[in-house]
Amino acid sequence: MATATQLERAAAWVSGLSITDVPLEVLALARAQQMDILASLAAGARTQVGRAILRAVDATGRESIGEQLVTSLPDGRRRSLLDAVYLHATLANALELDDFVFAGHTGQAAVGVPLALGQITGATGEETLLAQVAANEIAGRLGAVMTAGPQHGHMKAYLHRLAATVAAARLLRLDERQIATAMAIALSAPEFPLFHAAWSPDTKALCTGDPIVAGVRAAYLAAAGVGAALDIVE
Repeated sequence: MATATQLERAAAWVSGLSITDVPLEVLALARAQQMDILASLAAGARTQVGRAILRAVDATGRESIGEQLVTSLPDGRRRSLLDAVYLHATLANALELDDFVFAGHTGQAAVGVPLALGQITGATGEETLLAQVAANEIAGRLGAVMTAGPQHGHMKAYLHRLAATVAAARLLRLDERQIATAMAIALSAPEFPLFHAAWSPDTKALCTGDPIVAGVRAAYLAAAGVGAALDIVE
């Protein structure tokens, strides 16, 4: 019998996670993280770059016939899922008030994705919280072991992709194999932000947007049957 890959082991944990498995202090931190990201969204939307991002999403948004729309925060507009996810990811990043874990920022995806996707899946508060906890745990662990190289903090596109994928996979109720595949898809072609982007307030706000959208899409791709290399972390 073949040895399980790192992603397969992680997928088994994500799939089997129960609210009783999570320490009370972690649940308290997760709820605090939710409040932090909500406050960050509200503050970020009032900045110059936040207003510009909102205008750009309004100008480029596309709604297909029959598409399920969700309410984006903090403006309360009805938008497509990926537009809402993009806004949550970037607005929470505008003033760098977003919540992060050791060695990387995960809050934009861990909270921002469930805020949007949970509306489509009809997630309960407990399901949303578990998706958030799982996203923080899996992405945070990868961020902690990949500390070398030019990408740090907001620049870790692979971390944003992975957190978004894990949150989406939980809410879409993917099975273990699909979760592992979704994570492998998300990690297959991460964006590579140029380091100088970290020193521009506007582009730094944007650097979480595309990776988190791609992470959500990876979960849908896995659910549709797209395959990937499950040993990509090795």
